[in-house]
Amino acid sequence: MKPVRPTSRPAAMQTRSSSSGVGKRTRFADEPAEEEASRKQRAHERRMKERKVLLYGMDQPFQPVMVDMNVLRDWSEGHGREPATWLRIQRDPPDATVEGYRAWHLQHMSRAMLVAFVQSLTTSQFILPEGVSYHEALTVLEYEGISVPHNDLPRVEPKLPPLPTGLGFRTDELKRSHVALQAITDSIAHALLQWPRLAEGMRLAGQGLDQREGNLEFTCTCSRAWLALGVKPPVEDVCGPGFDCTMIKDLAKKRVGWFNATLQAIGMKHWELGERREAPLDLQARTEPAFCALAQAIDQDPTHQFLVCKRDMPRAVRAEHPEMSRHSDRFCWGVLNTVAAYEEQHGADGQLVMSDDVQYAFACCSLACRLVKDAPAIHRVFAGSCMLDVEPGTPQRDRTRWGGVNGYTTKERRMLEDTLNTHGIRILKWEEGTPPKAALPLVFPPSYVSSVRRPAVFLLIDLKDAR
Repeated sequence: MKPVRPTSRPAAMQTRSSSSGVGKRTRFADEPAEEEASRKQRAHERRMKERKVLLYGMDQPFQPVMVDMNVLRDWSEGHGREPATWLRIQRDPPDATVEGYRAWHLQHMSRAMLVAFVQSLTTSQFILPEGVSYHEALTVLEYEGISVPHNDLPRVEPKLPPLPTGLGFRTDELKRSHVALQAITDSIAHALLQWPRLAEGMRLAGQGLDQREGNLEFTCTCSRAWLALGVKPPVEDVCGPGFDCTMIKDLAKKRVGWFNATLQAIGMKHWELGERREAPLDLQARTEPAFCALAQAIDQDPTHQFLVCKRDMPRAVRAEHPEMSRHSDRFCWGVLNTVAAYEEQHGADGQLVMSDDVQYAFACCSLACRLVKDAPAIHRVFAGSCMLDVEPGTPQRDRTRWGGVNGYTTKERRMLEDTLNTHGIRILKWEEGTPPKAALPLVFPPSYVSSVRRPAVFLLIDLKDAR
């Protein structure tokens, strides 16, 4: 009987099956691990998209700010008050969904204010963004229900229902008047800091030189000066699409002082636009786009209606800037001569026919009239006809803070003093009625010198720390 040889098949099968089986078990064992990792990653991304939202400011609708809702939630739980933005995220559905993130559009704050708002909640410190005024930042925070230290006012619930607003009393008008008054004081501060005649007079006074040369005489020292708030001249309503050419021609022919000074200031701004590095303006262009660029630049200038202060230069300062001075003078006289020499011409259809140069000249004259017409009557805004010795509710420590005529003051004067103090300018004294004894004030703005009425409000300012 032959011995039976053991076949190699079982061993081979076992070897193949074991080797292949091991490979199959490893592959099937790794797939659930990869799926689990992928599932966890998707769950993490879903939680992050639910945790973070996109908020859009009203001025930049295509540049969102990603905000972590934990910042808003933690602040609400820690202070017991919920910001208005957090309440809206909780209650209102999103305005849109961008790449899986919920998005809301905020109409009460800009993007810069939104970034500062989130940073303030994160650091628990008030952050004032660049380009946003202090008043605007406080208004937004008050709307959100967040109070800033030393600025929070006690909230008193009204015991009587509010009276309905009507034609005689409008609360919205009072709020807008406060914003307009703040804009007026800001423009005055910028105009004082950019007034060449004031700066040159104080420089000469500091050197002990005579100020009479170049019609520069006014009472000042190297750090202080007397100012008179000028009376705005009467201006006819000649601006707008239906302006009267006859009225503008009369102003051009009479060469009124405030009219010429305003046109010279516009010419100076025209020269600045031609000298800027980015997208300079063609100084020879007399087209509608060129005028729109000029008018927009004037509206955006910090001095705005007091632009004439920047062009009010004594002879020595004009000699330092000959090109600008010549261009502003030629611009003014060119516009005046074009308007004065214009004779009305009508087409076959009866419509008024004007060349581009004539339309440009009339538009510049209308812009000059609008600047003066829309300018505030500062001799009335800061008048002392409604003054009190001490305003009601003024703390005892602040009763002598606001100097004035024998300690008297008004809300408008206090706001002007606050604005000037932020720029290092202090108002030392107010005078009412007649000019100070042995003092020759400098009229502000300088274009109001030709006004028929004499100024009746005077103030002594200190510019030692001006910045």
